[in-house]
Amino acid sequence: MTSASEQLNSVWQAARQAGVANRFSIDPRIPESEESYGLGLGIVLLPDVPTVSDIATVIQKIKNFDSSQYWYENESLHITLHSIVWSKKQFLPDETSLMRIKNTIRPAFSGAGFPLLELRGLNIFPGSDAQVGSIVMQGFPNADLLLLRDRIRQSIMDAGFPDRRNYAFGRGDYLTCAIGRLRKQPSIKLMGRIA
Repeated sequence: MTSASEQLNSVWQAARQAGVANRFSIDPRIPESEESYGLGLGIVLLPDVPTVSDIATVIQKIKNFDSSQYWYENESLHITLHSIVWSKKQFLPDETSLMRIKNTIRPAFSGAGFPLLELRGLNIFPGSDAQVGSIVMQGFPNADLLLLRDRIRQSIMDAGFPDRRNYAFGRGDYLTCAIGRLRKQPSIKLMGRIA
């Protein structure tokens, strides 16, 4: 099994290759186009106020290297712990489905220990046909948070929802906080700042 650092290094290597080949997945219409992606459903961690402030400082600094990208506002900052439904145009959750999901995952939090996440360093996910590339802060979870995430995933799958993990860069023993989305190919200055 590879470590979170090795997995995130694989992401960076893919980003470097995408940069050389000008192959990042972009959407020049963000944020207007986000409405066309539809809604998704996931379990997210919301950073506390001091962490949001620290992330906002990073965003302000990194914007100087490429202001043409779409940079998240403070109220949009989150860490996705598990995606249940990826963005679908026709997805509109009803109250019954939401309660079913809530009741399904509630036991996963019992005895969850003390989950912690350290945000450290920047990276770029090149994106794909289905997903626009993103600029992220790298998250290194402790064992309690990985266990909680795995318990949530298992309870969701046991309830009949599909497994939405992305194995492209390994098992995923890392989490990320997206701070920006790619409207155009990232600048050399931005890539150099993230390296």
